[in-house]
Parts: sequence; C-alpha cells; structure tokens
Amino acid sequence: MKKPRITIIDILRGFALLLIVLIHFAEHFEFYSPSKHHFLFSQEQDDRTFYWALQFIRGNAYSIFALLFGLSFYIQMNNKAEKGIDYRKGFTWRMLILLVIGFFFSLIYRGDILHMYALFALPVILIYPLKSRILFITAILLLLQLPLLYDILISFNNPDFKFVEAYPYWSEGNQLAYEGSFWDTAKFNVYKGRHTAWAWTIYVGRYLQIWGLFIIGILLGRLSVFENIEKKKKLFTKVLLISLPIAISLAFTTESFIKIFPLNPEQHKIVKITLNSWKNIFGTSSYISIITLLYITFPKAYIFRLFQAYGKLSLTNYIVQGTIGVFLYYGFGLALWKYFGTTWSIIIGGGFFFLQAYVCTIWNTHFYYGPFEWLWRCLTDLNFNIPFKRQQKIIHLTTT
Repeated sequence: MKKPRITIIDILRGFALLLIVLIHFAEHFEFYSPSKHHFLFSQEQDDRTFYWALQFIRGNAYSIFALLFGLSFYIQMNNKAEKGIDYRKGFTWRMLILLVIGFFFSLIYRGDILHMYALFALPVILIYPLKSRILFITAILLLLQLPLLYDILISFNNPDFKFVEAYPYWSEGNQLAYEGSFWDTAKFNVYKGRHTAWAWTIYVGRYLQIWGLFIIGILLGRLSVFENIEKKKKLFTKVLLISLPIAISLAFTTESFIKIFPLNPEQHKIVKITLNSWKNIFGTSSYISIITLLYITFPKAYIFRLFQAYGKLSLTNYIVQGTIGVFLYYGFGLALWKYFGTTWSIIIGGGFFFLQAYVCTIWNTHFYYGPFEWLWRCLTDLNFNIPFKRQQKIIHLTTT
C-alpha cells in the first residue's frame, strides 16, 4: 500500500518555492539591471529592497529547498527499503533524468538549480548507508565552510592574497539579456552560462552548503521529525528561539561587525561570504520552524492549502515560473526590466506565485501529477502507462 504524502513537507516545499519565485523576480532572473522608469518606487527604494531580499530571501530559498531535497531522497530510499529494495541504482537513474531536464531548462534560465542538485545528489547516494553520527559530523564540517576559513587564515600570512571572482562570462550574459535573441541566449547558456553558474556556486561556498543540507535532510528523515508534528511543537519552538535571534543578528550586524576589525578588501569579502552562509543555515531553520508552528496552530488556513498544492507540483512550477519570467524580463521577450525595478518585481512575483498556486489547487483535483512530475516518474520507471488524469466519479441517480 502506497504511503500518504506528508502534508507539511509539501507545504514547506511550496513556501521554499515562494521564496525562490520572489528572489528570481527581484533579480530579473539573473539579469541584474536597474529599471529605466520609476513608478512609485525610486531607485534608492529598489536598492534597499534588493539588499533586504538578499539578506532574508536569496540564500534561505535555496537552503530550504536543498534540505527538503535530502529529506525526499531519504523518504524514497526508505520506502523502497521497507519493500526489500535497494534503491540506490534507481535513484541514480532518477538523478540522471533530472540532470537532463535541468540542463535543457538551463538553456533558457542560466540560474537553474535542477541540474546542480542532480549532480550534487550522486556523492550523497554513496554515503547514504553510513551511520547517522558520521553523517552528522560530515554535514557540520560542510556547513562550516572550511575552505573559506582556510582562505581567511592564508590571507593573513600572504599580503598578496586575492580572492578571485572566477566567472568571466557574467557581463557577457547580462549583455545578451539586454539585446540578444533567444537563440543567442540559449547558445551562451550551453557552456558559458553553465560556467558562470557553477563558478559562482563554488565561489560563495554554496556547493558545500547544498551537500551539508542534503545530509541534514536525510538525518531529519531518519529521526521522523516531520511525522506527527503536533507532538513536536516544543522541538520546533526551541529551534526557533535559538535560530531566529542568530539569523537576525547576522543579517543586521554582519557589515558593521566586519568593519570593527582591520581587514583588507579581500579578507572583507571572504568573511562576509562565510557569515552569510552561516546566516542562511539559521535562517533556514527559522523559516521551517515558523511555517511548521503556524501550520500546527492554523491547519485549515487557506494559504497552507496553496503552499501544499504548489509544493506537490514543485518541478513543473519551478520550470514554468523560470520560463515565463525570462520571457517577461529579457530583451528577446517583453523587456520588463526597463519598467519594473526590484520592489515592483517582488510584488509581481508574489502575485505570480499565488496565481500559480491557485491553478495548482484546481489542477490537483483532476490530475495525479504535474506534467513534468509525470514525465520524470515515467522515465524513472521506464513505464508510460502510469495514470495521469484522475478518474472522475460518476454518480448514478435512481428513481423510485
């Protein structure tokens, strides 16, 4: 018998995708350019909005999604194990399919994370059987950002140390977003766009954070943290009371804290990146705790129905919002970057998310899966006979 989906996981996935939609719109889909026209909101206001979006949305969006990715990995592996199946080979195949889907999507949107998560998941499959204690220590070491800490130490011993931003194609990609055709953009994204995205991911240490959060997700699954959440209200409250003050403190004090110390510009960059990475971890645990506690308190709230519906179609929604967003903002589309700065773009992104979520509530009553979820499942099982459309119940009225 198939296990029922865990509602809070879909809700959290939907919330994570809300944050992803907001930051994508704020960034004009990796096309960082101030608008040329200002209606209601000045450039100064847009700059402030963008700064706080980076502080409270960007890193947390991907961190929550990464943790849930690891949790979903555990659930699939565990469900198969209960049937006596070692699913490591099957999950590897599943990730290779996601890699292909993500690669083709990345031709449209260079900031795609699907192909990255697919590749990052492969080493985790190898260490999955390890004991939880070993996995926990591994996750902590990854989340500490040891390579960045090492660079900080090296910088004090080497006055000529340079923390190089090794993504030389960034400006070229932005120029294409201004004036390039769709095909020019797609050709750029085949290699140069991939190089830019991966180089930035390594530069800011996000690759280590993703691996660490994948493992944390696995451990949370082993501990059944998201099952019977009503009984774990105290746990989520404790996590919130610890995480939230740290996350807020790092968000508001990182810049001023760094200025206290006599650091050169290179050291300043490394320390800031490191502190931001740690802030994202505490921000992630804060967001997850807040949403879970609110759901425990208000389980019938309509917004949770929207988050749940959106989260069930996460792959389809992610691809749809990215594809439409690029068309809205890039030069080969409507070029809305000229008219809507960060503040308006976040408002539009929020509206876009909730419109998508409402459509999802209707879609889920008629179909078992989203289009891409169904395709992914069929390719994983090599079986295209998997039901897609729900059978509508027919009520026969009889007369007496």
